[in-house]
Amino acid sequence: MPNKEKKTLLIDGDLRKPTVKKIFPEATTHGLTGILTNKITINEAICDTDVEDLYVLPAGIVPPNPSELLGSEKMKQVYAELYEQFDQILFDTPPIQLVVDAQLLCSLVDGSILLVRNDHSSKENSKKALQKMQTGKAHILGSIFNNSKMKMDGYYYAE
Repeated sequence: MPNKEKKTLLIDGDLRKPTVKKIFPEATTHGLTGILTNKITINEAICDTDVEDLYVLPAGIVPPNPSELLGSEKMKQVYAELYEQFDQILFDTPPIQLVVDAQLLCSLVDGSILLVRNDHSSKENSKKALQKMQTGKAHILGSIFNNSKMKMDGYYYAE
């Protein structure tokens, strides 16, 4: 039996400083903001990519009230509709330490991953971020530690 690829949607949930458009510049719609403000439909907002079974929902125009939009009943309805259309939904969110937006979204999704940047995220701030995720009722799947500077020493990595 052949493996069925999972239909995946990447949502730019950072309505303050969207970054997904840097990776997918062709994703140009009114995006999530447009859906949440009833300017466009979900189907009008979703963009195809060159990657099979990967779709993008850009953030759209930066609104004056990102937290209100992301925490709204409309957001819950939109997520439920998207969940019916896609096998997997990934949110890119703003840093959880800076604004409440990520905390609002983590209560909607099946699981959350904490991204910790080397030479940027302190141990104390990482613990606080984890606490915020727990307060937001996140189901924490794990963490990613990136931007680590490692060098090869023979066959194994060493500091």
